[in-house]
Amino acid sequence: MKLFPRIILSLGVFFLFMANSAQAQRPLEEVEEELKGMARDILFHEDFEYKFEQNKAFAALLSETLRRPESYDYPFDSLETIGMLTAEDNSFRVFTWQIMDQQDPNLRYGPAIHYYFGFIQRKFRTAQGETEYIVIPLIEMEEIPPGIENMVLDNTQWLGGIYYPAKYHGDEIPRYTFKYYDPKVRKRNGSIRRVKQDMYVLMGWNGLDNRSNLKFVEVLSFDPRDSTRALFGANVFYFDKLVAKHRAIFRYSEYAPFTLNFAYIEGGFFPWSKKEVIAYDHLGSPGTGDQHLVDIWEMGPDGSYDALEFVRGGRFEWVKNVEIVSQLTNKEVREAADNQEQIFRARLAYLKQMAKAAGDNDTVEKIERMEQSGDFGRRAARFIRRKEELLLERQQQMEAEERKRLEELGIDLSDG
Repeated sequence: MKLFPRIILSLGVFFLFMANSAQAQRPLEEVEEELKGMARDILFHEDFEYKFEQNKAFAALLSETLRRPESYDYPFDSLETIGMLTAEDNSFRVFTWQIMDQQDPNLRYGPAIHYYFGFIQRKFRTAQGETEYIVIPLIEMEEIPPGIENMVLDNTQWLGGIYYPAKYHGDEIPRYTFKYYDPKVRKRNGSIRRVKQDMYVLMGWNGLDNRSNLKFVEVLSFDPRDSTRALFGANVFYFDKLVAKHRAIFRYSEYAPFTLNFAYIEGGFFPWSKKEVIAYDHLGSPGTGDQHLVDIWEMGPDGSYDALEFVRGGRFEWVKNVEIVSQLTNKEVREAADNQEQIFRARLAYLKQMAKAAGDNDTVEKIERMEQSGDFGRRAARFIRRKEELLLERQQQMEAEERKRLEELGIDLSDG
């Protein structure tokens, strides 16, 4: 059978869903049961043309259902072959799925061409204060162009893939506050301005071709001028200090496992602290000794891990050769909390002593209120770190002034 162009597949499905927008509303449980049967056929049926027709009906029914306000909190948990994730602030949900065209029907897991589809169900508040429920179709681009790592895409030119859950976040899509350089926003002198924006971090899988797969990390935001337009990508992924990528893409062999997900590594404010990062297998080529044989599709894990760490500057930075550690157990959390309080109180006592010596009564009062409240969270940690630096600097300045005064009086402070 002739290969269907991706754009025709996608547009055929979504023009159909736009046309079928006035069906009688049935109970959601009944609709879900119908969707479940179609979803299984889309993935597992042997005939591609049948899967394509079922996919059109599935997309039309799902999109119409998602526009019903009561569907927003409906779990659809029987749709096991459909990827579904919810933003951590519950402002939208993403549904993704695929059709596979098996090149050899006799090989269940043989070479296949993948076509990807998706919807974003968004709960949107209008300027008039009304709540609307918007369904945004995700239309896969026909080919992945060179330089895709450095492009901002939208829902009509979507990379395509199945978004999968972020480890330790359940089925929630984590949100971060990024700071990045937006070419569309410029200062008066014409230079590019750095902007601050909340965006959502998605991880996806794409069965690229018969030899290799892709896994990727990208960020999702929404066009402030068009509530129906989703944007994918921003220059927030730094694999070196100067040049940022708009998404992190990893291509690896079809025959090699590759892990890309959130994990914990050692480090943080306290010695026992653990930092959350996006960790992934470091890819290496097989040791064939033939330089001409080194192709990206052969790449597989070499036993080490690298990571993308979210840093205070509002971006992800590459960290090489990280050691992944297990998540804290409940017992460790309790012990760490008790230990943290002891450490905080000791540091606050020392800080109060420094503040009294410097005559900083305002800081002394803040510390005493903090000691009484027992609030020793991240805000307290930042307060202690900042005040310690300031008071230490003030203490050194006072010591230098005293040393200078004594020297002016002719008092020799040198040893011996």
